[in-house]
Amino acid sequence: RPNEAFLGDGELGTVEAWMNVKGKLATAPEAVEGKFFSAESYIFLYTHTKKNALRYHVYYWQGRHTRKQDVGLAALLVKEVLTIVRKERGSDAQQTRIQQFKEPDQFLEIFKGRNVVSKGYLKDHSKKASHLYHVQSFADERHKRAIEVVPEAAQLHSKGVFVLNTAKTQYVWTGKGAGKDATDAAVALCAPILDGRAVRMVEEGSESKGFWKALQGDKKDVITAPFLLKSDWKPRLFHCIMLGKFACE
Repeated sequence: RPNEAFLGDGELGTVEAWMNVKGKLATAPEAVEGKFFSAESYIFLYTHTKKNALRYHVYYWQGRHTRKQDVGLAALLVKEVLTIVRKERGSDAQQTRIQQFKEPDQFLEIFKGRNVVSKGYLKDHSKKASHLYHVQSFADERHKRAIEVVPEAAQLHSKGVFVLNTAKTQYVWTGKGAGKDATDAAVALCAPILDGRAVRMVEEGSESKGFWKALQGDKKDVITAPFLLKSDWKPRLFHCIMLGKFACE
């Protein structure tokens, strides 16, 4: 059940999505499923019920690699969606602009933990190429996400879980210091980008030749250290202050 304290808008409703294609609105069904591209901008119309009345919320999501000219075009398309709501549905819509990695809980609640961001533009995304995703798992299901990174072995580390998509196979790679929960989260999170591929579970140290062939580099480039293998290890933050000389407390 959604956490309505965070949701804020009321009861979950329907979602429609569009993206900017040459300055015009184009439906984006993949975005409704939580599949985004870092160079694109998406417009979501979220229809929900509050106090027995239909309400509307327009979210404008910008990827971190979106070009300035595309940001401007998408802003105009947001106004177009607002006009549609006003004329066809007889209501004004609330509007929120969102940047990648700064999504509020209220927005993330809509996707129920589905959040996969591929690099670049949708039109340039080739299924034949290798695509490596770093899966970031959090206690709060809403904040789980898979972010595409450079497909090279140096991205892998023993504490992490990564998903490697090749033309025919989706490899779910688990570092020696990662837990089963993180692996299960990766499988569920990346199901929307499976696209008919066979799934292969890979543990650090048991990689096949096919796995390494799809990446730049090899197993000697994987980041590993004793502390990464500890299941109870937690990162520590040091505050550095100047007292004549630098010191850490």
